Amino acid sequence: MPDRPDEPRHPAAYFDCYATLLAGATLISITRETIAGAAAFAELIRSERVTLSYIPPAVLAILEPDDFAGSALWGIFSAGEALPPEQASRWSRSGIELHNSYGPTETTVVVTDYLCDEPLTGPTPIGTALPNHRAYALDERLRPVPIGVLGQLFIAGTGVTYGYHDRPGLTAERFLPDPYAERPGERMYATGDLVRWRPDGVLEFFGRRDRQVQIRGQRVELGEIEHTLTQHPSIPASASAPCCCATAPTSSPTWPASRTWTSCGSTWPTSCLRT
Repeated sequence: MPDRPDEPRHPAAYFDCYATLLAGATLISITRETIAGAAAFAELIRSERVTLSYIPPAVLAILEPDDFAGSALWGIFSAGEALPPEQASRWSRSGIELHNSYGPTETTVVVTDYLCDEPLTGPTPIGTALPNHRAYALDERLRPVPIGVLGQLFIAGTGVTYGYHDRPGLTAERFLPDPYAERPGERMYATGDLVRWRPDGVLEFFGRRDRQVQIRGQRVELGEIEHTLTQHPSIPASASAPCCCATAPTSSPTWPASRTWTSCGSTWPTSCLRT
């Protein structure tokens, strides 16, 4: 069941649709109002006998495992932003499989997966690479980092796209020749995300190398917000940072947003900011 019913342009929607239909399953679409209300969402899961659903962490935060008692739901895939370890731990004891999935648009969405099957004491892992994909944790010289050392995550494999339309400079910066590929000519994508390997071969996510943030699965460049605001003659300087906003559509204080401070003393909340 897709979690972006009215956003078919969203890259993850293609994965939702094709993965469901190619498995011979039934695709169920829902409204924003339904997914924003725990009771309505749980009732739909039960009435439609949904077995597998994609639920982003922001929505998962307002749900409880008991909401789906007696339903046919056996699995949840969560993606689009970092999954808090307390959420992963809570659902690991529910009897419903919770998978923390990771993958940027540039690699055709999901490329790694982790089954949250036990309580966590650290960050929620993003798992291991899916078939036909490879994940590298590399240093600034593109050398593999040792276990437990932070490095930038690079993704290679069949899902890596050709680059950015009409942006050759950015394409050259992010899509690099893969020095570890078995076949010449393959490329890898520099995600900008920081990760480290656990001794068991699982990847842990530790945020960004830059100031990019995720708001409800949408990428937001805080520097672009600041630059736009300072074009106004009354704002000589500004600073943006991610925050939690209590006026979010779900009335959940954990719903991510951004807030900008300006040198003229104004506060600019943007709880519904989109890229």
